Amino acid sequence: MDPTSFIKDVSSQLAGLRRARELYSPSIAPDFNVLSILQPNELRLSGLLAELLRPDGRHAQKETFLRLFLKRFKLTHLGAATMKAKVKTESPADRSDRPQRRLDILIELEPRGKICIENKPWAMDQQNQVKDYLSHLEKNEEHCLIYLSGQGSPPSNLKDEECNEYIKEKRLVIIGYNGLICWLNDCRIECKSLRVNVFLEEIIDYINKEFTGDKDMEERDAIISSAMNNDESLMATLEICMRLDDIKKYLLEKLGEQIKEKFTILKNSIVNVDLSLDQYAGFNILFNTDSCYVLCFEFSAGGCSNPIYGVAKTDKKYPDLEPLRAHLNKNIGAGRCSEYWIWYRIFKPVDWKYATNPWVMIYRGEMADLIVNKIIKVYDELEKGNFLNHLLAPSR
Repeated sequence: MDPTSFIKDVSSQLAGLRRARELYSPSIAPDFNVLSILQPNELRLSGLLAELLRPDGRHAQKETFLRLFLKRFKLTHLGAATMKAKVKTESPADRSDRPQRRLDILIELEPRGKICIENKPWAMDQQNQVKDYLSHLEKNEEHCLIYLSGQGSPPSNLKDEECNEYIKEKRLVIIGYNGLICWLNDCRIECKSLRVNVFLEEIIDYINKEFTGDKDMEERDAIISSAMNNDESLMATLEICMRLDDIKKYLLEKLGEQIKEKFTILKNSIVNVDLSLDQYAGFNILFNTDSCYVLCFEFSAGGCSNPIYGVAKTDKKYPDLEPLRAHLNKNIGAGRCSEYWIWYRIFKPVDWKYATNPWVMIYRGEMADLIVNKIIKVYDELEKGNFLNHLLAPSR
């Protein structure tokens, strides 16, 4: 079977599955998920995880979930008396070089073990953030920092050799959100409350929809079944898989051309497009070739994951422009900041690494419209607040 025939066969099966889902959706509501509707941010997800880990949490399962967490991620050496554990959120890292930093989740175990969970579902790392947390924790003889990222990517502000050394020393554990699913299933098995069990299912479903490639198990199984039908089908599947990066590269080039064309028509601005599958691939909107600040769109994780957009510095030495940030926070919505970013927000769809929809949107020309509209909205607000002179100012 040639790849073209295989694609047609799989497309036909998927179309049938989607049609069946349409017919039965009123009774099974496959896309309904409480967490997805609430659209939790980083802080709320941290609060949710902390609540599950608390021995005195409202789940009433006592230390069960925390015990299973320590067992699943091989952290039992840090403390055994889990019933006496204390779980806090936004705990100050006051023993680091930057005491203003806050630990997303801090677990204090008896007799002296401490675990910090740095929750990074979408956001970028701040400068020396992981090192500061490890510096804070190393005052304890037994400690570990869990870096929980959306796709399981390592901290972007650590060199590979540093990261590997911390992992070897068992001071750093890197987990993707999909890695939480095994723990949550462990919790479901031992959970004695039907209500809590249903909530755990909702969390697993949310993670699958937001962070993993297993958004539809039936579709996945249909593709695998078609691929394993015979050796010709398998060969066609593997040939397509080996060309996947080439397909994405072609679509990214197409997206770059569309974005550049749209900005030229709308604002007659200079657009530097450097879209690739690497981390930090993106583009800058320049209004002067020597601009100190630019409008920017960028992937903050590898494989085209976690896209963000906003106002960035061309050099970290430039001022943070607090009035500009306050204006955008008020008129567009609360944003984040970092060493290079004055103000940025998460761009959705977030998952480009595993999801198919972003690539289909590029093919249809819809993604360029969505990105340009977000950037133009920022541009218009800067114009209203008389901040464009900062973007136009040449470097000094």
